[in-house]
Amino acid sequence: VEKELDRNIEMFKQMKVEEKMKQAIEDLDKLQKEQEKLAQQSEQPNSDPKDIKEKQDELNKKMEDLMKQMEEIKKENKELEDPKDIADTKKEAEEVQKEQKEGSENLGKNQKSKASKNQKKAAEKMKEMKDKMEENMAEMESKELEEDIATLRGILENLIQLSYDQEALMKDLQTINNYSPQF
Repeated sequence: VEKELDRNIEMFKQMKVEEKMKQAIEDLDKLQKEQEKLAQQSEQPNSDPKDIKEKQDELNKKMEDLMKQMEEIKKENKELEDPKDIADTKKEAEEVQKEQKEGSENLGKNQKSKASKNQKKAAEKMKEMKDKMEENMAEMESKELEEDIATLRGILENLIQLSYDQEALMKDLQTINNYSPQF
């Protein structure tokens, strides 16, 4: 019972890590779309740089929060008995944050076109990061499926062997006399 409980707890932890990864990918996708929208707003000649800067600073904060969330996911993953192979997106995240920061600074200097370029680069890096994370999730799911198939194949082979053994035993029993000590 204790082994079963431990196994269930471990499965729950794995599911929790996978769910958090999926949520992080969704959040990153939303951030990327918001960043692209903001880049388009920066290109508008009648847009207010202060307003856009506030929105950019807000996106910078959201990205920072997302990075903390990713670190938490990696920490939880390491605590698993069989940790998943989570892709390292730290480099991409740092590039995104750098572009966001530069975009924010350029908006502060009232240089909307430069800010727009930074914002577009940040959005591209976010997309790359999201794609890398999605690919990583697909690989993990594929690996799990392969492991499940191998386990199932082992169970079926054992079941077939058991069936053959059972048939052989039944044949042996039919040939034994009821009064025999083997019966």
